[in-house]
Amino acid sequence: MKQLCTLLLAVCLALGQLGCARAEAKTEDTCVFTYEGTQIVPGTPAAPVLEALGQPASCGESPSSTGTGMDKTYGYGSFYITTSPENGQEKICRIWFADDTVETADGIRIGHDLEQVQKTYPDALGGEGEERKVFSLSDGDTKLSIILEEDVVVNILYRDAAATG
Repeated sequence: MKQLCTLLLAVCLALGQLGCARAEAKTEDTCVFTYEGTQIVPGTPAAPVLEALGQPASCGESPSSTGTGMDKTYGYGSFYITTSPENGQEKICRIWFADDTVETADGIRIGHDLEQVQKTYPDALGGEGEERKVFSLSDGDTKLSIILEEDVVVNILYRDAAATG
């Protein structure tokens, strides 16, 4: 869990340092992650999603990025969901992929190359760091970020655009 938190922190820091521009989404559902028929959307209540997904493979807690209560991270093998407390309920704040068995609504997954990302999301704007490229799309409420190293997708992250942290 400690390595997972470290990885998430590194991704979030990279996103913050690189900056992300908004772009038109390719499909209506680009910023929605759907797993086995369950739509998982940052900024929405977590309870119905967690109930639909069933028992997670792992679960951990850390001090909330909002400064009150505890964030919870639920692991479902191929992806993770982080929730934060808001007005007495858990809200989904982040979803990130752990392997190449899950994909975005437009078919991008970990392991795809830069050309596939650019072809699928031609309007996405990317930022570059020394070793990473980040392509981001936003529907206003949710941000989808595709992180590449050496022109290969290494992470995909959905997050609540309004959330801090």
